[in-house]
Amino acid sequence: MTEKEPQIELEKNPSAGIVNLVIEVQDNVAKAQENIVVKVEENITQVQDNVTKIQDNVTKIQDNVAKIQDNVEKVILVNHVDKIGSLLMDNNYIQGLITKLSINIDTATNAKIGNILTFLNTSVAGVLPLQSMLGNLQQVFEDGVLDLYDVPIIVKIITDLLNTNINAELLRNVKITDVGLVLKLLIYILIEFKIIQTDKIDNKTIFKIIDSSLDLLETSLRVSNIKFNCSCCPWFKK
Repeated sequence: MTEKEPQIELEKNPSAGIVNLVIEVQDNVAKAQENIVVKVEENITQVQDNVTKIQDNVTKIQDNVAKIQDNVEKVILVNHVDKIGSLLMDNNYIQGLITKLSINIDTATNAKIGNILTFLNTSVAGVLPLQSMLGNLQQVFEDGVLDLYDVPIIVKIITDLLNTNINAELLRNVKITDVGLVLKLLIYILIEFKIIQTDKIDNKTIFKIIDSSLDLLETSLRVSNIKFNCSCCPWFKK
């Protein structure tokens, strides 16, 4: 009797091969996606770093521009000293300006205004008073804008300058009201030629504040010159 050879059954399962292939493809896709994500994130980080650097550079440029603008504003008045001086010394221009601003003055006052303007443009000990005055006014106009709070400071700067030179021949018999008129002419010139700007205030308001500031100054001077005589206050002298 011949023995039967064992029959080996080979299980053939086509679907299992497909599943394995799909899994392998998915693994490859997942790895590829991971690589893409990593590279994209690296690129994004690099771009962000570059953007940050650009922003830093822009900030530095803006700071430098701001510094340049500040420097320009600080020297603007002194740079215009020749132009302002020539206008102040142009009698025809000044007389026309007095008429335009409806300033009513007599001949004597007109002459004193001319003397003040001449003094401002006449060198004293090698220094031009107008240039000194504009140099002091730069502190007021650092922002390039004239506001209501600036006017009393301007009044003080100019009156101090004139008081320092009160013994000058050209300033003889000059009154505070005369100084006020010169102030109005000067401020009008600064505004008219766009050397400074105004903070939404008109010339009329500015001139009123000039008058009020000068009135206050004149009152304080009168009070300081009062001599007291009081038996109960021996420190006051006649």
